[in-house]
Amino acid sequence: MLGKTHKAFGATAIAITAIGYYQITGHHITQDLVFELNTTPTNETLLHIKPNSSEYVNWFHPLVQYIILLLTGIIGASAPDIDQSIPGMKHRTWTHTLWAILIFSGLTYYLRYHYLTNELLVNMTLVIAMFGFTIGYTSHLLGDAFSTSGIDWFYPLIGYKTYGSGATVVRGFRGPFIPIYSVGHGVIGAGFWSGVAFILSLYYILLL
Repeated sequence: MLGKTHKAFGATAIAITAIGYYQITGHHITQDLVFELNTTPTNETLLHIKPNSSEYVNWFHPLVQYIILLLTGIIGASAPDIDQSIPGMKHRTWTHTLWAILIFSGLTYYLRYHYLTNELLVNMTLVIAMFGFTIGYTSHLLGDAFSTSGIDWFYPLIGYKTYGSGATVVRGFRGPFIPIYSVGHGVIGAGFWSGVAFILSLYYILLL
């Protein structure tokens, strides 16, 4: 996928995640992600709530939360290709692995249980933003996994094979990630995914 397509696909992934979670649980995903936003707090939740949390929760509307998810998801969807700007790093190696996803997932988990600042609103925003970034980041890797080159989820354990023509393809069995497009020549592009993201986001907003 090209940059614009990755961003649109990332926005779609955020919308699908938000809608899917709501359909399964009946909760907006940020309600369970951020302790202070939980509408039916458990004893565990109450231990994490700051005394002044209510003044923030009253106006920290789910729409604002979704916008944060959406924006950080788009940023995350572009992040893996930063490897092209790092001297000495090959494209689709360390930034295109399961290890990177685990790191960002771990950061989300850490932020959920640890306050980095004395401002509750900042802490809540950081959790939502890190989660959105992780979803967007993951969408980028999923999109690239279906390209003809593919990605090595466990790099450097498997690696890539470079052919005489210059083509670089991930080695070994690709599982469900069969090659269905080549970068820059995909049938489904940014316009399509932008439309899907808009429709799904509008649907989710109507659920708020």
